[in-house]
Amino acid sequence: MRSWGCGRGRGEPNVSFIYDYGLEWIAKNDITNADLRLFLVMADSTCGSERGAKFVADFAVRDEYDAVGYVRKDLAAVLGTLDLTSHFEKVTATAPVWTTLAAASKTCIGMVLFVFITNDAASRNIAFINDSPLFPFNGIGDDVTLTPSPTTGILRLAN
Repeated sequence: MRSWGCGRGRGEPNVSFIYDYGLEWIAKNDITNADLRLFLVMADSTCGSERGAKFVADFAVRDEYDAVGYVRKDLAAVLGTLDLTSHFEKVTATAPVWTTLAAASKTCIGMVLFVFITNDAASRNIAFINDSPLFPFNGIGDDVTLTPSPTTGILRLAN
């Protein structure tokens, strides 16, 4: 089983950036009541460079993970916690698991956190995550778990 955390910490992946329109969406909506999901992207993806992509369908080259049995993952039990001492909001969720994740046609280089709204043309990009010792990787048939960091969760919003 492979697993990794998400957030700032030892060996945990970090949100590489929040998409421009993701920041706008977060400012106007309650992220804890959103239908948050993740998808994995492969080597030819432009998701890690298109900060201005508003919707999932807007990426020039999504290059989503294509292994047999791969599915996008819903995030469950999303919770926001305000830390008044350190001045940040931590968003946490239950750790999603890709069970027996097989090898894809290319290496996985990261993942996109997005708010699902009807379809890819309406679903808003929130953040790109690829800062991890496990990226890049390719599935080998074991479980892959994204474990949110106990310190910063899946997303940390600070001022």
